[in-house]
Amino acid sequence: MDRPPPFDFRELHVFRALCETGQMTRAADRLGITQSAASHAISRLERVFGVRLVDRHVRPMRPTTAGRRLLEYAISALDVAHRMPLLLSGHEAWRPHEIRLGCVDSLNTPFVPRLVQGLKDVAGQLIIRSGLVVEHKAAFLDHDLDMLITTDPMEEVDGLERHRLLTEPYCVIVPSGAFADGGLPDAAGLAEALPLIRSSARTLTGTHADIQLRRMRIEAPRRFEFDSFESVTSMVAAGMGWAIVSPLLLHKARAYLEGIDVYPLPGPRFSRTLTLVARFGELGDLPERVASLAREILRQDYLPEFRAIGDWIEEAIEIG
Repeated sequence: MDRPPPFDFRELHVFRALCETGQMTRAADRLGITQSAASHAISRLERVFGVRLVDRHVRPMRPTTAGRRLLEYAISALDVAHRMPLLLSGHEAWRPHEIRLGCVDSLNTPFVPRLVQGLKDVAGQLIIRSGLVVEHKAAFLDHDLDMLITTDPMEEVDGLERHRLLTEPYCVIVPSGAFADGGLPDAAGLAEALPLIRSSARTLTGTHADIQLRRMRIEAPRRFEFDSFESVTSMVAAGMGWAIVSPLLLHKARAYLEGIDVYPLPGPRFSRTLTLVARFGELGDLPERVASLAREILRQDYLPEFRAIGDWIEEAIEIG
């Protein structure tokens, strides 16, 4: 004989909210219940399953190993429950309460305002965080973010859906006019002529550049290194050295374009890919819709500026 589950779906809501906020008070506020009711729901789930689900000795609170397993199941179960009106009626009756999107910090204006404009009606609350890829990855794996626009597709992680947005070439920037007479030398000659202004090893751009330089057997002493792409570009514009960047990074630091010259990176093709990553099936068709909107923004608002920097950049970029 079939029996009902030994817990209430509302208790799963409380558990998910606690995992996402890290505080019992904030979880209760999000769901419109008292803190004592939220605490009672968590305690009851722990009694039902016979294990500790939340570590209450750390701040913010974090799910235990068993709690992380339950969270995965809870997200799937709640997603199906929320989608039932849509599945049964055929009407657009369901939308997420909150969407948290991590976005590489090389995408800023006009990308983020255009994205928000296009997504403002898809969720009750839309949160977009810009920052370093490694930080976003950790937040996504901890379920603190729902989707990522990232240069790390996390191929080693199962259960994810990935939507390719853009592949762009890495390029070289040098001070304006530095090689106007003889043209850009090969990479070895460039490293001898000017200091390398590095993107920090905390960024994937910096990591990728180091890997490529080792492949090409180029020795470039570590003298200047920055987290900020604007700092890297401004240093080159000030005549302090050369750097390896991408067109999107140039777009973000476009205030310094008049002080630099842009060339293809000498040697074999070297590129990075921007990908939208989400947990498979968690948000329905929303990741695909977000990816489609992102591609359209890149096509309309970024390609013309890439073309103005150099036709070769536009030809080397692939969208979608």
